Amino acid sequence: MPMPPKRLQMLDDKLAEVDAAPLSQVDGLLMGVIICPHPIEPGDWLPLVLRTEDNTPVVFGDPEQKDALFRLLIDYYTSRVEDLNGGRYEALFEVDEDDEVIWGAWAEGFMLSLSLAPPEVWETMLSSPDEDVADAIAMLMTFVAISQGEAPPELEDEEELVREAPSLIPDCIETLHRSRRAIKADGAS
Repeated sequence: MPMPPKRLQMLDDKLAEVDAAPLSQVDGLLMGVIICPHPIEPGDWLPLVLRTEDNTPVVFGDPEQKDALFRLLIDYYTSRVEDLNGGRYEALFEVDEDDEVIWGAWAEGFMLSLSLAPPEVWETMLSSPDEDVADAIAMLMTFVAISQGEAPPELEDEEELVREAPSLIPDCIETLHRSRRAIKADGAS
């Protein structure tokens, strides 16, 4: 079930209160954590969320503030897993004053998630015999590169890809999540 709007706003406010990662970046990071076939524990990804823009750990005013934010983050993670399991994932992008979708923070969060699993995990996905999986992870990595100003030189129509990113990103995440669930189900039988 999606996180109720009031709780989502509360999470956004609490992240801003301690100058942590923006919610769009958190969403990108969590999507990488969720779709990764290698298990990634909250103790691994929480420190990446709880860093300021200059990459220093956030400072909490008191333990209750920290506990409240941790609970909200875990609730958000759980709601995103449920959204994906139900086929209801909608990426959480920033929107500027002209109603333009800004997906760069989401891509930065996804990029952070790449550091949480051994490189061979992502390489295996890129070379997957399932073309949908290989294409989806390659597309997400292309968006990461574009967000970092490092578009691959062989990329033909970067402007069109940038325009389509808000619809392509959720499709890629859904594809990778379905694949991960299928692999997990096959491993359990």
